[in-house]
Amino acid sequence: MRLPRLLILGVVLLGFACAPATPGAATQSSAQPAARSAPKRTVIAVRSDPKIVSNVVNITGGASQSGIDALEQMLHAGLVTYNDQDQRLPQLAEQVPTIDNGQWKLLPEGRMEITWTIKPNVRWQDGTAFTSDDLAFTVATEQDKDFTILNRPEMVFVERVDTPDPRTVVVTWNRPYIDADTLFSYALGVPLPKHLLARSLAEDKAAYLDNPYWTDGFVGLGPYKLGEWVRGSHLIVTAVDGYPLGRAKIDEIEVRFIPDLQTVAANMLSGTVELVVGRSSFSFEQGANLREQWKDGVMLTKTQGWVAAYPQFVNPTPAALADVRLRRALLHALDRQQLADSLQLGLVGVADSIVSPSEAIYPQIEPSIVKYEYDPRRAGQLIEEIGYVHGADGMFHDSAGQPLNIELRTTAELDIHLTTIYPMADAWRQLGVAADPIVIPPQRQTDKEYVNTFPAFHMIGSGNSLTTAGVGRYYSSKAPLSENNFQAAGNYPRYMNAELDSLLDRYFSSVAMSDRAPALGQVIHHMTDQLVALGLFYNGAAIMVSNRLQNVHVGYALSTQAWNVQEWDVKS
Repeated sequence: MRLPRLLILGVVLLGFACAPATPGAATQSSAQPAARSAPKRTVIAVRSDPKIVSNVVNITGGASQSGIDALEQMLHAGLVTYNDQDQRLPQLAEQVPTIDNGQWKLLPEGRMEITWTIKPNVRWQDGTAFTSDDLAFTVATEQDKDFTILNRPEMVFVERVDTPDPRTVVVTWNRPYIDADTLFSYALGVPLPKHLLARSLAEDKAAYLDNPYWTDGFVGLGPYKLGEWVRGSHLIVTAVDGYPLGRAKIDEIEVRFIPDLQTVAANMLSGTVELVVGRSSFSFEQGANLREQWKDGVMLTKTQGWVAAYPQFVNPTPAALADVRLRRALLHALDRQQLADSLQLGLVGVADSIVSPSEAIYPQIEPSIVKYEYDPRRAGQLIEEIGYVHGADGMFHDSAGQPLNIELRTTAELDIHLTTIYPMADAWRQLGVAADPIVIPPQRQTDKEYVNTFPAFHMIGSGNSLTTAGVGRYYSSKAPLSENNFQAAGNYPRYMNAELDSLLDRYFSSVAMSDRAPALGQVIHHMTDQLVALGLFYNGAAIMVSNRLQNVHVGYALSTQAWNVQEWDVKS
């Protein structure tokens, strides 16, 4: 297999010998000791040039920029958050609602009621009080069908929002929903400021997302506030006094925009950058290579998400891709274990389903998974069953003599995309399928129509959580289509199936743990039987952290990497 690599080793020889010293290092003369009150600073990087702060707007439609998730967590906060063990913790709320504490109540006729109490004296970063009215406004906005870019299917489950006082919000749901306690969090419906957005919403819905709030005028509730923002270069965030979880230990963080991974590595080796946030982190191999040279930092590893090839279900080319036998054949043709061993240093396994073996529920749903072993012979038989025949050139041809051609797209956002796409194409060619690997250029990644109307396959690394942001993205309503301006979020293959919708509804209604595994098992059986996505292997990433930075912990997923940013610190 051809396994192209980003060459990290040796990049420091290319012009970084004169890089500036580590940010925040003392430059005082020996005659005057450093002041104890000197502000603490650090420089980190994201592998993109951010255009917006809101991550839900960033990811809608399938094209996204790396690092927006971490930036939003620095600048904003919700009522609850997640730690590195996927445990829900109170953030701006006094408690996480549960059945035990009485804030989550199951009502007659399958309805629910959840109550949140906001901590005292919480304020937006412009000084305005944060109240339950903001939360009612958030739900109203996300339920507005004119905002497909913000609207989420689970919001139709919200029946009513009551605000008995400025610190209390009571949400009544028309049905059980297992993630209801994540409302008003980073996972679902992060709070919106009514005082900044209500007028804009009322006067011109079409221009709603043009409001400065979404970019340079962002005002959040998080531990940091937005300062200088230089497009194409960097932005600076500064610590906020009065943040409910305590003032951030680092006074100022400069976030540099460095899309190129080699340049990121060189900046880390020179001491200019101390951390990279966002999904576009180093692969295991890249991290290991960098660690050999970088004596001033450590490598943290995280297995999260999966790498999958998403087939096109809307007018695919070739049309035979709509036949599940072709999808099964293409998966049988891939030696996924060899891919995982070669590309992930043997640290991850084959992804037979979206549910990782590390999930506690996995043993209960594993019998429901339809698995596809590496079997090129079976792959060829399935393609012949469809009506293709081997030609004199060794390739499959249809009855008209046309070759079976599959276009395989990806982006350069993650290095694992580049190191996976070419071996996949080679394996399919060896089977007799003409495979064309295409790397989407950065300037086209924000073209929603182009990204979502790929002809055959889009191969990317993505989240595999058991929430609406993971398995829930396969709802029909999340398929980006022309009628919603390709703004729906997450359903990359544009798979629309009423049976799967019903199974997802059952799973997300399973508040009782005894019902949850059987419901999820049915979802996973449907997805693997119909091959809604061709899972390749679980994704791993290396997070490189400077020794000077303290309390940086890898989140449950890379999208929660900045979950405890207020606790980050630097050695003096």
